[in-house]
Amino acid sequence: MWINLTLSDSNGPTLNDHKIPTSPSNASNVINLSSTYLPPTHPQLLELGLSFCGTTPVDTIELTHDIHQFSRKVRIREWAWHNDGNQDSNSPSPRTLGPVGSKGLWTPPSGRNPFIDNVINSVNADLNTFLASLNDDASRDNLSREDRKALKDLKNNPAITIKPVDKGGVVVVLDSTKYKMEADEQLSNDEFYQLLDSDPTPSYHKEPISLVNTFHSPTKEEVERLIPTSPNPGNFYTRPKIHKLRALVSNRRPDAGENLKDEGIINFVRANNILTPGRPIVSGICTLKEHISAYVDQHL
Repeated sequence: MWINLTLSDSNGPTLNDHKIPTSPSNASNVINLSSTYLPPTHPQLLELGLSFCGTTPVDTIELTHDIHQFSRKVRIREWAWHNDGNQDSNSPSPRTLGPVGSKGLWTPPSGRNPFIDNVINSVNADLNTFLASLNDDASRDNLSREDRKALKDLKNNPAITIKPVDKGGVVVVLDSTKYKMEADEQLSNDEFYQLLDSDPTPSYHKEPISLVNTFHSPTKEEVERLIPTSPNPGNFYTRPKIHKLRALVSNRRPDAGENLKDEGIINFVRANNILTPGRPIVSGICTLKEHISAYVDQHL
């Protein structure tokens, strides 16, 4: 069962314009708590999971052409470097060889540089192995035309935020304004968070550098490579704690029931404008200690 929840008016269609589907459907693990009406194809797509990877058919002709052009450009670069300043009247030129309009036809012959020959031969061997491993599935899109349209609609809709729940495998669609409002409430709690005038990351960047200088080889060289040159601050986000909604609703309505997907609970959340609690998470991707933490974890 999936249920669209209207929290506020919107420019697009809402649940006031559409009947709420209450019969079982393929999207049993998708809950829409936003004010945006989602056609059945949208929750069915989300049912595949947020880690699902849509693939596009492999264009073997274009791939082969790109590899050929790569090899040709490498050989021409080597040829141009070798003949720079030493070209005589008998030396071939990619600009003069071939008939008029035959751009991209001439390629310097192999055998001029063994290292380049080895690289190009390895690339071509890998290409042949890859092409031989392709099956019928590789030539087909694993998403239908309707799925592609639903994916585009969800991706280009800034009014909604899609997140996995804190516990379980449910996917929740939230109003972006409500999602940010709940996150702002957490960040405004000065018991746990403090507003800074500037990003302190550059000043923190000096600490691991000073620490590494006290190390000896080879540890020094290993750790030195783990310090990013331009680290970013952590990215704060939340995951909706849907299981907390039951307690919030029960405090105001004891007869709310046990099923979080029950229409009565959802409508009560909508009518009382209850914000879905979120578990705060700070992503360490591209931060100062991302690679250092992985290094320490590997050696523990």
